Amino acid sequence: MAAAEALRARVAVAADFFRAATGRPAGLATVLVGEDPASAVYIRAKNKAVDEAGIDPSGIYITNAVKHFRFEQRGKARIHKKPGRTCS
Repeated sequence: MAAAEALRARVAVAADFFRAATGRPAGLATVLVGEDPASAVYIRAKNKAVDEAGIDPSGIYITNAVKHFRFEQRGKARIHKKPGRTCS
């Protein structure tokens, strides 16, 4: 654990130097694609760690939910139709 704490302290110092040199905070962008709970926990932990180090965390969430599209079955293929106002 001591090595991890030392590394976090070095990252915090580097983030301070970056802010002083550029006038803006260092940043880390994360992208969460889908709805895997384990991935969401991992992203939250990373965002918390970078926030504690003085780095601006920003996140993007992209869903993989396409289950509400209407489709026409053609053999083994599904031909998706344009979504309407209501899904059935």
